[in-house]
Formats: sequence, C-alpha cells, structure tokens
Amino acid sequence: MKKCCISKCHLNVNMDMARRCREILWTKDFESRHEWLIQKLRDAKQNNGKYFLMIENGLGICSKAFCQLFYISKGFYYKSVKDYENGVLSTGYQRRRSKTSLYDDAKFWLEEYATYHADRMPDSEDVMLPYKTRKEGLYLRYKSERVEKFRNFFSKTSFMRMWADMFPHLKIKKVSVRFMLQINKKKFIPLELCATLIPLLKSPPCNYIANF
Repeated sequence: MKKCCISKCHLNVNMDMARRCREILWTKDFESRHEWLIQKLRDAKQNNGKYFLMIENGLGICSKAFCQLFYISKGFYYKSVKDYENGVLSTGYQRRRSKTSLYDDAKFWLEEYATYHADRMPDSEDVMLPYKTRKEGLYLRYKSERVEKFRNFFSKTSFMRMWADMFPHLKIKKVSVRFMLQINKKKFIPLELCATLIPLLKSPPCNYIANF
C-alpha cells in the first residue's frame, strides 16, 4: 500500500485484507456500491473535516488508504461524499441512474479487471494485459457478467470509446520476433536466432535449453 497520511494508516492494512475488502465491494452492483459507501461515510469519524472510515475490527483509516484498500477511484469517492453531505438518498440516486452511471459502471469494471490481470511496466506508464487478450473478448465478458446479474450494459462502441478515453495506457502485450534478446550490456542474440529461441522459451524447461 502507498503512503497516505501523517497517521500512516497504510501500515494498518495489507494485501490479504485488500483482497477480502475488494471482494466484498466489487461483488455489488453500481447502486449498491454507492449506497454502501454512503453508509460508510455515515459511520465514519471526522477530524479537521477529513473522514476516517471504519474497516475490519472497527479500525478507522483515512480516505486515501480506504480508497486504496477497496480500489475505489477518487471520482467515485468524492461523488459519494458530495451526495452524502447533500443528503442524497440511495433510492433517489437509483431513480436518476442514466448513461453516466453505465459509463461509470463499465469504467469500474475495466479498472477492476486490470487490477487483477494486468502488469504495470517499470519504465513507462503502460499497464499491459496478457498476450493474446482481445478487446472484443473483454467486452463480451463484461456484457456476460451484466446479463447474468440482470443489469444494463454499455454498447460495444461505447465500451471501446470509454477504454480509449479513460485508459489510454491500458494495452495488450505484443510478442514479435523483431527484437533483440539482451544477454548482457554489450551482447545481443541476432534476430534470426530470436525467431528460433522464442518458441523454445515458451515451452516447458528442458535440459537442452538449459545447456544452450
């Protein structure tokens, strides 16, 4: 967990706790998540105008650590804070659900999928989905999950536009024989040999590869 505040709330949570918390939250639909967060804000303690929200064992943590723990975006959190402070009821919120809500729901779905399936690149801002992942396949998975829960879903065109607008750095790994495998800082394997080695490297380990 990243550093959060002077109280160092991030030290009170770990990834095992994060997995449990995210499962609790992200198995809910969009309206239920909104209602759940507003209830958390009702139960929260305030210090100098800042919320400290309750988690396991009655522990209160700052909003930054809370959002990290549950993988909640800043936009969703502060929208819920605004609704809570303005006295917006969840039932009224449900009645006003619109295309904006579907947009947020699709965005949160893709955020969650990337959290568990993508790798962040150390030398860039890119977040890479596994090789051979297909955008159309991800959309069909998103749509299927919504249908199973009897929920509305974004069209394919809208889903792809949302991906391009909100996640420009979320990409799919590409494998090509036209690159050099670095052995050390000065030596490289020729391109022709790369074409031979890449299929072997994808295969289970064996002695002749180890002794190559």
